[in-house]
Amino acid sequence: MTRFAFSFTTMAAISAFAIGALASLAPMDRAMAQQGEDARQPIALDAAERAFVLAEMRAFLQSVEGIVSAVANDRVPEAEAAARKSGMGVMHSVPPTLRQKLPKEFMMMGHATHQAFDMLAEDAKTIADKATALKQLEQILNTCNTCHASYRLSGG
Repeated sequence: MTRFAFSFTTMAAISAFAIGALASLAPMDRAMAQQGEDARQPIALDAAERAFVLAEMRAFLQSVEGIVSAVANDRVPEAEAAARKSGMGVMHSVPPTLRQKLPKEFMMMGHATHQAFDMLAEDAKTIADKATALKQLEQILNTCNTCHASYRLSGG
């Protein structure tokens, strides 16, 4: 009963978060989205650079999925491995040409996201608290949403 209640509560919280993120769009943003306009800052990349960034974003989603699964199944320490896959350890593989093309703010959000995954991993291992993990995941997803609302990849 407790596991089901937590799973239901967790999924309800994640759903509410997603709905809240959509609802929090300013009326102007929603109007532009409905009209098909894209006011986000474009980032021009070649095909390989674009593929790299998209692969990193998919890795973030895979980490989020692993974290949610671990927390929802009362196995918070297992969230460590999922979070580490998107931690600072992967930053060494960013192509130098890409670093030169990405806006400073984009890079700062990416760096903060990698650090947040590492912090979640460490806390999942040492604290193993569901509420802490979910709060950290909320912050990570907020950064993801902010980035996606601000930038779009072009080219490729």
